[in-house]
Amino acid sequence: MGTRRGRATLATAACLGAGLVAAAPAAAVDCPTFKAAVESASDGQVITLDAGLTCHDTYLLPGGKDPLSVTIRGAGTGATLDGTGKSTRIMTATPDPDKQTHLTLRNLTFRDGTVAGAGGGALDLEGVDVTATLDHDRFFGNSATGSAGRGGAVNIASNGPTSPITVIKSTFGDGTAAHANTADTGGALAISSYSGTSVTLTGNIFAGNSAARSAGGALVTVSGAGAKLAMVDNVVAQNTAHELGGGALVFFATSMTLVRNTFSANRIAATSVSEALGGGGIISGDATAPLTQQGNRFARNRITRGGQTNLHVGGGGEWIDAVTLTSRNDRFTANSIPAGSGTGDAEGGGLGIEGCPNPPSPAPLKARLQNAVVAANTGAVNTRGAGVYAGGCGSGPLAMTVLDSTITGNTTSGGGATSGLSGGPDDKLTLRNSIVAGSFGGPANLT
Repeated sequence: MGTRRGRATLATAACLGAGLVAAAPAAAVDCPTFKAAVESASDGQVITLDAGLTCHDTYLLPGGKDPLSVTIRGAGTGATLDGTGKSTRIMTATPDPDKQTHLTLRNLTFRDGTVAGAGGGALDLEGVDVTATLDHDRFFGNSATGSAGRGGAVNIASNGPTSPITVIKSTFGDGTAAHANTADTGGALAISSYSGTSVTLTGNIFAGNSAARSAGGALVTVSGAGAKLAMVDNVVAQNTAHELGGGALVFFATSMTLVRNTFSANRIAATSVSEALGGGGIISGDATAPLTQQGNRFARNRITRGGQTNLHVGGGGEWIDAVTLTSRNDRFTANSIPAGSGTGDAEGGGLGIEGCPNPPSPAPLKARLQNAVVAANTGAVNTRGAGVYAGGCGSGPLAMTVLDSTITGNTTSGGGATSGLSGGPDDKLTLRNSIVAGSFGGPANLT
């Protein structure tokens, strides 16, 4: 049994008789006019930057208007807000404590914005009650430096009970070093949502971003009671972190849903930390939140290490911590973890699950894998479950059900290593119509 460680639309319409007639779109403007319009924006305004323009300005939205609902958009290809040489954030929206701001950004490119010791090199939106929609936007080469840097491109924080945060078909980085977004935490995107705020990420690309010193190479979301998270059809690839979530870190929501996302070739470069979890991503809860996954792909993610004396590693593809898991049709292939050291273990080359019920523990926390493929994953010497690790912790055991699944071709070696599926002596496994075989370097079955 593992030991519990740190957790870690807008078309305006007028009703005329029985029909709806769309209002005429706002005329596109040049850079000086665009800046003036943003900084004096009024409720319901649509501000449009002409296609092909690159503006070298910074923007501060009004903070004292209530409510302020504004759409800021590009008229067509190439509408760009460029922070090169400014050494400051591109756009800031921080409404006064008793005010509401509802911001939609659409079809804009933000590049080379930077901020020191704060969040969002391209955009910072923070308030008691803020709503954000990012729609077909692009973010390249933005950074939030220093130990308080969150969301190299975008930082959004809302405490509003009914203020959704939505990111749709936007691009963060293109896989090149020149266009990587970077921050201490949440290399490209950081979202903090509390008091029932919903977070939806759909059809986005996060490629080649970096959490320079900590967690969430591409993105990090931190939620509170009542919050709901949905990630659907996103690509999270070639991002790097140094402790938790090479691709993504998701920490607590009332419910969490991951559907048809691809996490590939992400990495945790654990050069000095004592714990490294979730090469592709890590999902962490409080033992009351359900996590539903379906049709996701975790491939070629990895954790690498330095020479530290004590290191606990887990979940080369994905690490799942203190949630009730339902997984259907997920794939974990060719992920890898290094050996643990000192007092640390190595757990789950492909998938690691640590199910920790809240004490006192009347029943084990539950995890269910159905029609999963866990293949060709690698754990270094003494890895517990080069394919899957599924165990409890100090607060109680885990009950794992595996149905119609294949766990095969996974590799580890040495000592108490387990090549296929591993857990603890108090954990319970139900295995039906599944194959756990053809792995190498240790027993394939639960130990």
